[in-house]
Amino acid sequence: TLYRKVYEKVNHRVGRYLFFILLFNAGMWNASAAFLPSSFAMYTGTQAFAYSIAPSSSRQPMRTLYATLLYATGAIVGWPFALALAIPFVIEELFVYSGDKVSVDSHATWMINRWKRLFGCGFLAALLFVCSKLFYCQLLVHQFYRYLWFASIVSLTESLQWCRSIS
Repeated sequence: TLYRKVYEKVNHRVGRYLFFILLFNAGMWNASAAFLPSSFAMYTGTQAFAYSIAPSSSRQPMRTLYATLLYATGAIVGWPFALALAIPFVIEELFVYSGDKVSVDSHATWMINRWKRLFGCGFLAALLFVCSKLFYCQLLVHQFYRYLWFASIVSLTESLQWCRSIS
């Protein structure tokens, strides 16, 4: 999808160069087959960048949502420092007109709407983080109680074996 977005939004020649750079890049071959958090962050960062490459506009609110969720997912599930990849996206989203034509009179309204949209998407990403942490904590508690149950069974069988050895 990154190649397609660069091909459509930037230039067909730049898209072709990007395709061959990605095709013959040793890091893409090594990291794509590895099941690592940094590889997951690479995938989500690439997908988020594919959404970020389109100009920011008030007519495309889903662009902001998808890019924000993908950047956040890469940082939460993958590698936390991958969130630094979102800095240019956030600056463009908050301060650059990009695809919008804004008159001087409506500049404040436009800015407030952009900030609301980005922070709303950020709130959804924060919910993703909270839900993932709650699930992880619930999983840890479940594992802990399963361990306690298993330990009690082992302790009971050891006690029974000890009682049999005495008698």
